[in-house]
Amino acid sequence: MRLAKAARASGRGGGRKRILAAAREVFAGRSYTDVSMQDVASAAGVTKAALYYHFADKGELYLRMLEDLVEDILVEERRVAAGPGTFEQRLTALAKQASDMWETDLFRVMQDAHQHLGEARHTEVHAAMDRLSEPVQALFDAEYGSTGIEPRLAAALFQTTIAALIMSTRAGHEGPVDPRVTSSDARARMAVGLFLHGIEGAAAAVDAS
Repeated sequence: MRLAKAARASGRGGGRKRILAAAREVFAGRSYTDVSMQDVASAAGVTKAALYYHFADKGELYLRMLEDLVEDILVEERRVAAGPGTFEQRLTALAKQASDMWETDLFRVMQDAHQHLGEARHTEVHAAMDRLSEPVQALFDAEYGSTGIEPRLAAALFQTTIAALIMSTRAGHEGPVDPRVTSSDARARMAVGLFLHGIEGAAAAVDAS
């Protein structure tokens, strides 16, 4: 904290966006506990004092990096949700994005935020991650409005379906549960088929691939 106060008092600070970009690269390759503020400063090409000019501690840096990451993901999600195609096609594209994210370090970054930032910042972590459902909510609202279930609940249930499907179809020590559902595309189609049309719809979506 003394270093943070000294940096702010002196007016020293590197580019905030550059620091956040460097932090994303560093944390994507290593866990939260394995990264120091000096690691991020070196990657960003700034002094450690410059980091503390913008961020009080590693926890705040990580939280702001997560919020910045969510904003970038939301840009792409909104593009897909507002793009061409039927409701089901756009929902499938959003499901594929979610499936792709689970297969990268981005998901681990989000898990680390929940595990290491402490109770004081959990509300902000959840608020950032909850925003990822906004384009899905908007899609359900535009398609069903007041005739369906509440869009926020629909989005939450849909994302739970995707998460459960991803976890249950990952290859274990005996290989994949169903070799037809090992790709991101197949998982997305099955998730949408299951959510909108039930078991028969899920089977048909996979068989059609």
